[in-house]
Amino acid sequence: MKPDKIQQNPVAVWIPFLVTAMISLIIGLLASLWRLGVNLGTYNPTIAQLHGPLMVSAFLGTLIGIERAVSWKSVFSALAPISSAMGIIAVALFPHSHWPLLLFVISAAALTVLFFQVGWQFKARHLIVMGLGAIHWLVGNAMWFAGVAFPKLVLWWMGFLMLTIVGERLELNRLLPQNLKATLMFWTGIAFMIVGMAVTPMHFTLGVRGVALGWILAGIWLLRHDITRHTIKSTGLARFIAVSLIAGYVWMVIGGLIALWNGLPPAGFYYDAILHTILVGFVFSMIFGHAPIIFPAILKLKIVYQPYFYGHLFLLHLGLVIRVAGDLIHSVYLKQIGGVINVIAVLVFLMATASSVILGARKQSKPTKTSTPTSVAS
Repeated sequence: MKPDKIQQNPVAVWIPFLVTAMISLIIGLLASLWRLGVNLGTYNPTIAQLHGPLMVSAFLGTLIGIERAVSWKSVFSALAPISSAMGIIAVALFPHSHWPLLLFVISAAALTVLFFQVGWQFKARHLIVMGLGAIHWLVGNAMWFAGVAFPKLVLWWMGFLMLTIVGERLELNRLLPQNLKATLMFWTGIAFMIVGMAVTPMHFTLGVRGVALGWILAGIWLLRHDITRHTIKSTGLARFIAVSLIAGYVWMVIGGLIALWNGLPPAGFYYDAILHTILVGFVFSMIFGHAPIIFPAILKLKIVYQPYFYGHLFLLHLGLVIRVAGDLIHSVYLKQIGGVINVIAVLVFLMATASSVILGARKQSKPTKTSTPTSVAS
């Protein structure tokens, strides 16, 4: 791939990788239904076992890599999403081999180096936080390559997403005035996440509870100091983004409270509750809220806000409430119902986003006499 190709025509370059990430998302959703025991007429045990990796390393890892590559426009920054996209294809072709997983290790290593290189250059705290997240992804992928069981490594993947998103929010909130108490609360939360993860190899349960405390502190900080507390008073897209993000912060605290109380068991209802409060409640709320910003940046297309965006957001949280309730009372039936609703929510989100992009493209193609620039604070 030529450097000028990356810089001059980013849309044409990144669409195939974005499509590959979306395919991994769809397969990951199918795998989630199989894991829930939903009878779809067919069953692939190998794909079912890859539900977590498909959603985290394949879909989200590639998406985050593309977002950074588009922002920084360098050949080296392209290595992370290219490697993870190739990893998706390799895992699909050779699902029983561990060697394709090396591509995900390379992707995470490239993203880690890039974050710290740019962070050191600009002395940016948010990039250091995101770089710490990339280290979590690298460790998690290395453990996956080494054959470590998913319950032992999934916490590293969760740390990757948690720190990456928190770093992005820190970037967007850097202009807001922060007092010493708020600053200490933020960095204490980050410290608990990092130290907790460092403790897990020696004392897993203690480390998990340290990480959980970090989630709680970071979630409370975001609820109290994130810019969304101002944009929630707006209308249209700005309010939708704020509602999505605030809902995610609430789930972040809930997930932390469950993990603080129960630790992270290797399987079972509480394991399911902790994973999905964070990976669905927090992470997908962030995706729903950030999609109107990220996709236009990647595709150079306008997303037109529609009130029906609240439909997939409502379905996501309704399904998760039912699922977590099922986990807490040990009801497989409620867990299945909630999981299916979550899958439907993501599919509705994809359709709503696609229709909004099409509508935006049509509006862009129509000549207008005057135009007024607008911006949305998120």
